[in-house]
Amino acid sequence: MVVKELIAPGWIKSENAELARCWVKNISKLGATIEPQCGQPPDQFRLYFSQYAVTFRRCEVEWRKENSVGVKFVGGIYRDIPTLIPDATLA
Repeated sequence: MVVKELIAPGWIKSENAELARCWVKNISKLGATIEPQCGQPPDQFRLYFSQYAVTFRRCEVEWRKENSVGVKFVGGIYRDIPTLIPDATLA
């Protein structure tokens, strides 16, 4: 397995929560090490590589340390489904 050592920005998104900034390190096809910027993430979450991205990786936490978590990627690369927001002026 090839592991790339890097430090790249990422964003964590969990159920009913705002995007939370993190740093992504030591990434491979199977997972990564993540350093959350504010608190520990939940056991499962989406990882975006841009705050404007529509693609993401589903993650499950494998281990936790004080300032980092190791995650495994679940499945492939996923895409958000756009939601149409009705325009109240057209009603």
